[in-house]
Amino acid sequence: MLRPGTSTLMTWDMPRGTDVDAAAVGVYVTEALAKRDHYLSNAAQITAAARDRARTR
Repeated sequence: MLRPGTSTLMTWDMPRGTDVDAAAVGVYVTEALAKRDHYLSNAAQITAAARDRARTR
């Protein structure tokens, strides 16, 4: 999954037996797909901004 405002991927780690909210996952995927073209068109700028933020932490 993408971290909000970046092109950085991360995972959702859930313990075995965790109930997954399928509707919430569906909303997330729908929103991610809607933003896909923006991320592809602006990948260099988004990545550079994410790296800058990481350096200042």
